[in-house]
Amino acid sequence: MKELLNNKKLIGVYILWFTIHLIILIITWGSQSYRSAENFWPFAGSYEGDLSRAYDLTEFLFYTIIPVFLIIAIHFLQQSKNEK
Repeated sequence: MKELLNNKKLIGVYILWFTIHLIILIITWGSQSYRSAENFWPFAGSYEGDLSRAYDLTEFLFYTIIPVFLIIAIHFLQQSKNEK
């Protein structure tokens, strides 16, 4: 796990990813008219307007937390592969 925390490039990319999504959330916070899981982008059908109005806290949490779990899972898979 220390290797992940010492990987400055990975941390930097994640901070950039998080910041982009935080900015999108802040920009679209007041204009949200689709606050339901059935309009979860990109899995929902078409939107009647701007996609930015569909971005809410659900998408923010999904797109910022899932990468952390994926990074940790890949790290553990690589670590167990190297031990064999």
